[in-house]
Amino acid sequence: MTSTAYLSADLLSGLLTFTTPFHLTSSRFRIRLSSEESLFPRVCELHNTLELLASSSSPMRRLYELRGVKGDGETNQDAEDLLSFMLNAEFLLYALYKEYPILLNPSLAHWVGCCREFEKYAKGHVGEWGLRDQVLKMRAAFVKGILSERGEDVSFCLWTMLRR
Repeated sequence: MTSTAYLSADLLSGLLTFTTPFHLTSSRFRIRLSSEESLFPRVCELHNTLELLASSSSPMRRLYELRGVKGDGETNQDAEDLLSFMLNAEFLLYALYKEYPILLNPSLAHWVGCCREFEKYAKGHVGEWGLRDQVLKMRAAFVKGILSERGEDVSFCLWTMLRR
């Protein structure tokens, strides 16, 4: 049975780290789950949370709600939190199954859908790119790197670039 819930606030907070390389954040997250009887429900919750935030007109505000904290959701720090979660979550989905070819990764359909949705959104977008748009653009670029089977390289290069 799949989970229709979202990631819990404590697990979600573990993916907000912006100053640690993606593989370390991913390892810490997996260690927290080592006592779980099954990883599958957490992966479903991760997918659900990513979809909720990506499809929201105010994802930074939604992230606050999921975390159970108050905030307006429109500052640069809020955008950094959203980007941190998005990229860490996508890398975690990659890392959980990286020993298998990309075509066997259970998140393949999720990633293809992410890229298609962003391309459709970008084609119809007019005006300046706001914080939300920029976060979604970086996420799509990161996912394309994973799909090109360069997950480790892309994650290291992106993390290095973002920390400058």
